[in-house]
Formats: sequence, C-alpha cells, structure tokens
Amino acid sequence: MTAIANPTAVSGVKGVLAVTPPAPTGAKGLTDLSTPFQLAALVGGLRPTQLTQSSAWSGEGAQAAANWFTSDAWLAEMLATIRSFRNVEAGWDGENSRAPAAETLDAAEMLLAYFRNAPADRRPAINVGSDGLPSFARNLRDFYLHLVVEPRNHPSNCVAHLTWYAIKDGENIFEESVPFYGTSLPPELSKLVDLK
Repeated sequence: MTAIANPTAVSGVKGVLAVTPPAPTGAKGLTDLSTPFQLAALVGGLRPTQLTQSSAWSGEGAQAAANWFTSDAWLAEMLATIRSFRNVEAGWDGENSRAPAAETLDAAEMLLAYFRNAPADRRPAINVGSDGLPSFARNLRDFYLHLVVEPRNHPSNCVAHLTWYAIKDGENIFEESVPFYGTSLPPELSKLVDLK
C-alpha cells in the first residue's frame, strides 16, 4: 500500500496521513492510489477534507471520509484501467507489445487528477498501446484529442513528456514533447480541454 507519509510538504496541512479508508466492493481505498495521483490531486486543489476527515490529518486516526474517487464513475474507471496495466509484462497483447513503464503510468494518473476538472464531455478515456505508452483520447463533433504520455528524457526534472494532436472548433493543434511537471497541466493543454 502507498501512502503520503508527510502531507505537510505538499499541502501545508500538519500531521501524518495514517488512514486506511474502508473500500466499497470493487473499489480501492485512498492509500491504494499511487503517490503520484495523490500528490497531483492535492496540488490540483483537492482539499484534504475531501480525502479524509480533518482529525485523520492531525494524526488522530479518525475514520476516513467517503471515497471521493469512487463517486466519480469516469475517474474510477480510468484509475482501474491504469491499475490493470501496472504489472503487465512484454507481450501482454499476445504479440510483441512492450510493458508500460511505471513512470508513464504514474504520469497518466497525475493527468487524471487534472482532467477530472474538465467538463464531462471533454474528459478523455485512457488506454495503453502496444508500444507501452499510455494515451488519452476523446472524439466529439467539435472536439478531438489524442494525447500520448512519453517517458521523460534523462536528465530531466519533469515527470513525463506529452504529445498531442487535437481539433477544436475546426482548428488543428499539434504539440510535441511538452514537459509535464505534475504541478499543473501545460497551459496549452489546460486551455484545450477547458479546465474549470
């Protein structure tokens, strides 16, 4: 299980996260989410009280609040998709597929923390291609997005690189190898998906 040992450095909240929320059938508890997703959710504006009751943040170990991530069907489904690719090996598709790298799956989870703020019709679905790279896609009459999460070039302080092709209101948009640092979406991407 993964937990944020010191949320103070991330959210400014004092105390230690010592919570194992009850998981409803078919769902995982908060601490079963990856640290990258938890960090992005906190940095992205998710208040700690949405994660757990305030007494849990002060180290008193009170019972956790409702699992916010399972109340959003889209988010729960996308997290489950990423989780299903966490331990696959090369050849997982029965052919010559590559195993996804943990760092690109982590970055994809971080992106979900931001995409959850997009209008419901702009939230992209996630998949992992045979090249092992996570990708997001959405196709509407006035909006199309295909975004690929690529490993960062070492040495680099970014989490991953993002490449996307989009069509918005008839305009073709292409961005390649845009650094994603995890603290926010790149401005061009945020504007593209109309984040709230």
